[in-house]
Amino acid sequence: MCPIAFKAGSFAVYSKTLMIITAVLVCSFFLIKECRSLNIGLGKLLRLMIWTTVWSMLGARLLALIIYFDHYQLYPQELGLWSARGFSLPGAVIAGTAFSWYFMAKHKMPVLKIWDVAAPYLALGQAIARIGCFLNGCCYGKLFQWGVYFPGLRAVVHPTQLYLMWGSLIIFCILKRFQRKNAADGRVFVLYWILELIMRFFMDFIRVDNQPFWLGLSIYQLICAFLLGGAMYAYSKCNRCA
Repeated sequence: MCPIAFKAGSFAVYSKTLMIITAVLVCSFFLIKECRSLNIGLGKLLRLMIWTTVWSMLGARLLALIIYFDHYQLYPQELGLWSARGFSLPGAVIAGTAFSWYFMAKHKMPVLKIWDVAAPYLALGQAIARIGCFLNGCCYGKLFQWGVYFPGLRAVVHPTQLYLMWGSLIIFCILKRFQRKNAADGRVFVLYWILELIMRFFMDFIRVDNQPFWLGLSIYQLICAFLLGGAMYAYSKCNRCA
């Protein structure tokens, strides 16, 4: 594990934060490149990405604060801007999706077309960000004989960060392939949600940081189940429009 990427005096940049920044930059580069075919002004597209990133970070912080409120009452410093903790990737995706819809609707941009272009890169960005989780030593799984040794735990556990990383990379490949065949606007984006939600729902059964909340399910799993129902309905609507 390597939680701190580099340090200058008392200022430290954590590996998790650095990988999130890397994910944003890499995905923004490819998104700008592919959105040229939609005849969207570069300035407008950059404003969309910058403000969506800002709201995604706020959403990541807010959902983490809500779910782990008792923990952050004891350790408020972990909610600092460059802190390795206090990020919730599902919160980032939810907030980013909501704000991007508002921004694009306000500026009369093709919402569904842009979401379809962005969907594979959301999965790629999550894969890159999960490398940061692994380096930080957080978001790990239960004890597992053939797992990975975490020095901070002094135990061998499921490397759920790596499972999620590889899962998101597979989703990225599926979406890029599906993109070439898709006819209905919005279907690629909805498929992204369906695949990511299913993966995250089942992954929480072997994670230890999200305790059961109701009916043996964690808060994240309940959120996933609720959103998955909406995503499946949206996908069926997209199929009717195809």
